[in-house]
Parts: sequence; structure tokens; C-alpha cells
Amino acid sequence: MSPIRSVTIAALASAVLATTLTGCQFGAGQQDESRIVIAADLELSGAAAPAGKAYQRALELKIAQLNSSGALAARKIELVVKDNRSDASESLRNIGDFSNDSRVSAIIMGGCNECAVGAVRTINEKRIPTIALAASSAVSSPVADRRYVFKLAPNAADSAATLTTELRRQGIRRVAVLHSDDDYGREGLTLLRGEFAKAGLRLVRYEAARNTDTDVSSPVRSLTAAKPDALVVWTPAEQAALAADSARQASFGGRIFFDAAAAGDLFLGAAARSTDRATLIFTQTMVIDDVIATTPAKARGGSGSRPTPPASAATTAPPHSPRTPCSSSRTRNSAPAGRPARSTGTASATCWRPRRWTASPGRSGSPPTTTPA
Repeated sequence: MSPIRSVTIAALASAVLATTLTGCQFGAGQQDESRIVIAADLELSGAAAPAGKAYQRALELKIAQLNSSGALAARKIELVVKDNRSDASESLRNIGDFSNDSRVSAIIMGGCNECAVGAVRTINEKRIPTIALAASSAVSSPVADRRYVFKLAPNAADSAATLTTELRRQGIRRVAVLHSDDDYGREGLTLLRGEFAKAGLRLVRYEAARNTDTDVSSPVRSLTAAKPDALVVWTPAEQAALAADSARQASFGGRIFFDAAAAGDLFLGAAARSTDRATLIFTQTMVIDDVIATTPAKARGGSGSRPTPPASAATTAPPHSPRTPCSSSRTRNSAPAGRPARSTGTASATCWRPRRWTASPGRSGSPPTTTPA
């Protein structure tokens, strides 16, 4: 399951739950046939359009499935979508329109960090439940000021800790960082610096890239010129793919590591060759079907139900080869539920030849670390 599909399904489920819990109660024999209107503020044009359009398709697909399944009895879900053009001001106008529409029960926002943070005041004033797909901690913190805003993306602090653990495990000492020139990117750089200092890693250079950039070759060349052992890319998916390609063109021979916000088409299609032996961290929902298939305890799930997805996972792209063999390996992990991987335990690796990914599913509640191919 792709990360985009995973998070949009979770967002939709949360929005529908918020609606049904706050809905009217009907007496015996009465059946509610009113529509559940969910609004979506997405990046359908502008720099983040590829991700926004993917979110829209995933939401539409899941809504069609729910409506045809009869899971909501006589009720149907209706999705109302507005394009925020990857712009915080336009997004705020959309949120204002949605919150003034009495039919709208909940809102889903896309991956734009500034959009979600900028709409917090309006959302709280209107008291409309909003699920944000943006990754910045400022989306949901401080909690007292964001009572109606919820985020699904992994926490930046956990991502920074997991990335540092992997870097140290692989014997890497010199690291360069490309981060997005926004609140989330600056937050990531600060957290990585702290984790690097604790782990004894050296940050040799860092550069910023705007979310609207369509060419990041200049900052990437600057970073690779410092001859780091690894390049950490802490940017949205579009800039992450560009950075991987620029690093390959610069003949960078080190490893590349991606933060969870970079999840997209990195290991698919034309981008796959540039991400050979790259590492992406993400919640375990991205590979949950394979985790269930290779972990009998999770496959049982109790009473025949589908188990709750484990906390997190990481994937590594092996060398680009259609004949990459499946192999098993030992990984160490022992993080509390909801946190990225740390150390203890054993897990077996699983290969997905079509996507050329390798991931190491861990025990329930204990996210796995990455296993190099």
C-alpha cells in the first residue's frame, strides 16, 4: 500500500468518525439518510500538485468503496474539493468557505505545512474537526491552541531520531542535509543537529530548497562537494526526487536518506534508478500488507479482523536490478508504540521485486529499522 493511499484512508476514516459521533440520534425504526459532506483543501496546482492530485484520487476511490459497501447504512459520503494552489492564503480562503457551509461536517487538508498552520485560528473558531496531512509539529502543537486540528504524518522528532540511528548503524560519520525552506524543514534541521551531536555524527554542510523549486542541482552540488558519507534529504516528495537525480548527476557515491515527508514516487518509474540503495523512513502502514503476510501473529489479528497497523517501518531500495533476490536479515528494534525504530529483536526481510524495495517488518508495537540490501 502506498504512503499516500495509507494516510488518505486514515484521514477519511477519522473525518467520518468525527461526523458520525457528532450526528443526530434517531429513534427506533428511523434511518438516517442524510449525506456526510467531507471537504478537502488540497494542492491541485502549483509546486505540490502531484501529491495533491494523488490525495484526491485516493479519497475519491475510498469514498466510492465506502458508499458501495453499505457500511454507513443508508448514508452516503460526499466529497467537496477545493484547490489551494499550494498557497497558504488561498488555503485559508478555502477553509473559510468550508467552515461557513453548514453541510460540511469535517475537513481534510493536504500536505502544505503553512496552509495547515495558517488555518488553525479559523478552524478553532468554527469548531470544525480538521485532519491535516502536513508533517510539521506546529500543525497540532501546542494542543491547547489546536483542539480541532489533528495530524497523521510522523512526528519530526521521531523521524530525526530514526534517521540518526540508521546513519550510526551503517557506520556513517559525515553527513550533509538538504532541507525544505519552511517551518518543517527548519524544524528538521534543528532536530537533526541535536541527534547528530548526541550520536557523534558531524554535520559537514546544509542547504535549503524552496518547495516551489524545480531545480535543486545547485544546493546538491554544494552539499556533495563537502564529500559527506551520506546525504539526508528532508523535503517534500517533488524536491526529494529532484535531489536524488541531482546527486546521481553529481556522481555522489555516498548513501541517500529520506525523511517521511519525501514519500512519493521515489522508488517507482524513472526516479527508481536515482534512488538505488537509498533509504526512506515511514510508518509501517506503507508496507502493512507485506508485514501481515510475513508475520503470522499480525495476520491473525483476533476474531478474524484486520490487525491494527504497527507503529512504523523503514524501507531501503536495493541496487537497481530486476533480478534482485529476496533475502532474510536480522534487525534490531525496540521503540514504544507510535515511535520509530530503536534496537532489540529480530525480523525477516521481505522483497517486492516490482518496486525493488526491501523492508524489515518488526514485532507488534516495535517498529523495525532499515535493512540494507
